Amino acid sequence: MKLAFGRSPISIFGLLAVTFLSAGCWRASDSSDQALKVHLSSEPVSLDPALAEDGMSLRILANTMEGLFGYDSEGVLKNRLVESYEISRDQKRYEFRILKGARWSDGAPITVEQFVAGFQRSLGPNSVSKLAPLLAMVRKVSQSNGALVLELERPAPHLLHVLTLPIAFPIRPDILDENSGKWPITAPCTGPYFVSSHAPDRRITLLRNPHYHAAPLGPAQVELVVVGDESTAANLFEQGQIDILTKLPPSDFPRLRKTGRVRTDPYLATYFLSFNTRKPPFNNLFLRRAVAAAIDREQIVALLDSGEMAAAGWIPPGLEGATTFKSVAPRAAASAKLDKLGPVSAGFDGNARNFLIMQKIQQDLLKKLGLRLELQNTDWKSHIRSLQTDPPALYRFGWQAPFRDPISHLRAFTSKDPNNYSGWKNAEYDGLVDRIEALAPGTTREALIRRAQKLLVEKEAAVIPIYHYVQNHAVSKRVAGFRANPFGMIFFRELTFTPDE
Repeated sequence: MKLAFGRSPISIFGLLAVTFLSAGCWRASDSSDQALKVHLSSEPVSLDPALAEDGMSLRILANTMEGLFGYDSEGVLKNRLVESYEISRDQKRYEFRILKGARWSDGAPITVEQFVAGFQRSLGPNSVSKLAPLLAMVRKVSQSNGALVLELERPAPHLLHVLTLPIAFPIRPDILDENSGKWPITAPCTGPYFVSSHAPDRRITLLRNPHYHAAPLGPAQVELVVVGDESTAANLFEQGQIDILTKLPPSDFPRLRKTGRVRTDPYLATYFLSFNTRKPPFNNLFLRRAVAAAIDREQIVALLDSGEMAAAGWIPPGLEGATTFKSVAPRAAASAKLDKLGPVSAGFDGNARNFLIMQKIQQDLLKKLGLRLELQNTDWKSHIRSLQTDPPALYRFGWQAPFRDPISHLRAFTSKDPNNYSGWKNAEYDGLVDRIEALAPGTTREALIRRAQKLLVEKEAAVIPIYHYVQNHAVSKRVAGFRANPFGMIFFRELTFTPDE
């Protein structure tokens, strides 16, 4: 027997609601000379659906690409490119019917074969996708009688929510063939916008998709303006050359807040430090614990003064299993002076906020442990490359939940996950995460999530949560309908310009 679902809104299992860029629903002016100008602090790592991994890339793709499912402005899971679907009674076989008449931005039809190709590219043996482990339960992808079929190794209660991610998007083999197997940034799109042009490190221009399956809403054109220096971006915002400022420099934040243009929203994400545990000094558990205990998180968030919550747990509040743990420093390590180690490298991607935080951590560790940090500040792409090749002894990073479930936070530190730059491995932790992934939300699952977190944060000190984010944006008076959801997303098609503009 199968459970059948149609095109009506869904809230399956009553859990895991996430939003990929949301806001109130507004109709934009049809004037083509009005462009919404949105700040980017750096180039996205990749807009290839199989390779996109960072928050910036996901936020852009949320406006340009769609898969089977997505979220509305309230965070409720909705059908997007799926007409209907069926789930077998054992919850190990899913059949999806693609929305009839759906087309890419160049007018080509969206087909079942393209979805199969997308899954195979993301999950195949040659895949280098950082998000692919979230679909590790998928055993086989095929088509049958015009339907897309997913067969699972085990039930996965959160599967439909994972299918909102780019790794589950359709792909065009003809576009790959024309570009030597690469997915160009200006490739056709399935979402409400498509990339019409790209000037590297300067600008990405989006235009409304004329073949999008829903009503043509939102500004006709969106300019994503790349400005790495936050103070420069803030000046451009105040001059009216940027409509939405996505990174607010700490020095300018109080002034911008006084203007009434700053919007603060919850964000299910964690700012953290981790270690290169493959080599000294932080292959030593006692030293990791000592560092974790020496950092004053409360002073860091007070220094920022922009609404963040000091973190003592890995999973942010709002996700199942969120809790707090103590930073345990064994007496011998806590009392030891670590000045004999010499300078220890600490890597981070450069912006004013990160520099302020890392300086404070540098001071804490020197004062309390005698440990000297040598700060290594690089741009975002260089920081990612260093983590992938030879991570510094200590490094900063952030992790956001792509859907309302803690499994992506937990998987990020499993032994084989490509996002685990630390090299930390623990068989007990891996086993706990595997068990958690197969369970529906409830008391048993929550207890296992807390147990896994305790192992990760307290017993092994593989990760040092610093704070749980909030989102701060500065929004121009000419923009109406702005809203950022808890996953960092702003749907451009739900914005418009105020009438007097």
